[in-house]
Amino acid sequence: RKGVKVRRAKPHEGYELYRGIALEKGLIVRPLELLNILSEKGLLRCYTATLNGSILASLFVLCTNKVTTYWLGGYHKKYSKYYPHSLCFWYAIRESRERGADIFDMGGIEYPPTKHAIFKYKFGGFIIRLYRLKVFV
Repeated sequence: RKGVKVRRAKPHEGYELYRGIALEKGLIVRPLELLNILSEKGLLRCYTATLNGSILASLFVLCTNKVTTYWLGGYHKKYSKYYPHSLCFWYAIRESRERGADIFDMGGIEYPPTKHAIFKYKFGGFIIRLYRLKVFV
């Protein structure tokens, strides 16, 4: 989108936006210290989308040699017309491929599809079904 810039960022740059969304949704807020440690070890990358110096979205992914996994993120709903979260995903996917990863895991989807699942479908790719079993002995 015109004027929106996406880049790799330090965890603290995208943290407050993520934290605010997590608190709003009643989710567990991961401590910034954890994100910093993972980033220093090369296991986490942060991406931000900005417009005129304001952060519109942040995205945190976990990285191994061949797999990149979406973990945390957030965006300002009032800027949704700029698609900042989508832009962060595309940037992260592209960078993931450039560093040799074979898989970009966007996390689970719900059935019937919710708005989050529909958002993920828009990126293409394919669905891998994973099953969780409970074993009672």
